[in-house]
Amino acid sequence: MRNFFFNVLCFLAVFAPFQFALNIAPGFDVAVLRVVIILLFVFVVIKSLAEKKLVIPNDQQSILLIAFFVVNAFSLFFADNLVFGIRKILFLASIFPLYFILSDKLNNDLTDKKLIKFTKHLVWGGFLSLVFGFFIFLGQFVFGVDALFGFYKKIGPLFWGQSLSDSVLNYQSFLVNIGGADYFRMASLFPDPHNFALFAGMISFLSFALCVYFFR
Repeated sequence: MRNFFFNVLCFLAVFAPFQFALNIAPGFDVAVLRVVIILLFVFVVIKSLAEKKLVIPNDQQSILLIAFFVVNAFSLFFADNLVFGIRKILFLASIFPLYFILSDKLNNDLTDKKLIKFTKHLVWGGFLSLVFGFFIFLGQFVFGVDALFGFYKKIGPLFWGQSLSDSVLNYQSFLVNIGGADYFRMASLFPDPHNFALFAGMISFLSFALCVYFFR
């Protein structure tokens, strides 16, 4: 069971930048990964309770993370747009359990081999996302910006959900004007180039760490 659960986490590490969206209702889209995280968290809690091995992390890192979430939730009392604030809190709440899942499974059953394997899967997911984004980026020089924009309009609802797709494509930051001409910035399958840049930046540090490890 341990190996199966660890393999599921490795699969999610690769799948993270390619997740699909569930269009549950008009105006309500949920990324598949967020649903999977909640299901895994419930599974871990039930299994731990059944085995009487439920451990609540009480280290400094966990306390600070919980405090961060509590402060964000408390800020709803001062929000100008309560609905928007609640949506943001629900977003945080849907990915918040991931820390405790990884903390439980990786720290309690951690070996160098498993840590390297999990990191490799994260890097592979980032690499594949980068390659995919690079070919999409080059497509604008072959098919034109309008064709590329049409491509994102088609795949947007599938990967981002209908509501978010409509939002980012109507008020998007994909384009940058250079010398009077519009160019698409690399975004891969992310709804925003800034999100993709943040993801690529984090993965780059893991890639560097793997290189140092293997060269040593």
